[in-house]
Amino acid sequence: MKITMHQINQQQNHLLSVTSEISFDEVVRSVRNLAGLSPIHVDLQLQKVSDNRVEVTGRLSGEMTLICSRCLKRFPQKFIVELEETFTSAPIDDESDDYAIEQGELDLTEMLRENLVLAIPFAPVCEEDCKGICAVCGNNRNEQHCTCEQEQVDPRFEKLQSLFGGKNQK
Repeated sequence: MKITMHQINQQQNHLLSVTSEISFDEVVRSVRNLAGLSPIHVDLQLQKVSDNRVEVTGRLSGEMTLICSRCLKRFPQKFIVELEETFTSAPIDDESDDYAIEQGELDLTEMLRENLVLAIPFAPVCEEDCKGICAVCGNNRNEQHCTCEQEQVDPRFEKLQSLFGGKNQK
């Protein structure tokens, strides 16, 4: 999604509102635990604050399909991302959070993608009390009760356990 400085300059008070729907299919392929992403509704305001600086505010909203990090079940989750970013035509150093205005054009795509990726949970869970998958038999413990012994002793420490008289002895 590209906006030109000419488009912003033509607006009253140099304020341009942009509403659009975009899709980021490459994000689904590159982010772990993300199974799907609906088209994202984008609502932005671009305000020219000086000759070489534009402030972008607004929000991204939509629905993502996540994979639970405990039980591997797919589940939908709505999201809203509020954003405030700055574009500048001045030279940008490595430590700057600003985005570049190149040849009078603001390419919003990378900024939108970065804000979207930051909104994706690192280890999503379908429910706070998700019991996950049994490490022994592989059953989803939310759907089926298993009687597997969950406590596994590291084989390197089995000899130490026998010194203390078994599992439950302290």
